[in-house]
Amino acid sequence: MNVTYAPVTVRELKEGYQDFGDAGVVALQGRLDARPPYQREFVYSEAQQVEVIDTVLMGAPLGLVFWAVREPSPENPAEFEILDGQQRTLSLMRFVNNGFSVKYGG
Repeated sequence: MNVTYAPVTVRELKEGYQDFGDAGVVALQGRLDARPPYQREFVYSEAQQVEVIDTVLMGAPLGLVFWAVREPSPENPAEFEILDGQQRTLSLMRFVNNGFSVKYGG
């Protein structure tokens, strides 16, 4: 297995973000399957999502998110899928797409 560090910004992830409900979630201009079928559903509570956003706003490290490269198919043309970090990624996407708000004191 090869592991490559590839920094991606929240702004880049947000481009093309779409939540299709049970049909899945894509981000990064459709190149990232953010909720592959074998992943559990989104389970973070609102408090846990706020913790993710607070971590980012404080400039603290959020932790690595692992993606896998995959062969796109007609059913799912994404080039990558999230292996680990789905809850953190989806919390960020929900926040930047006005899915919830936080009170930040800096």
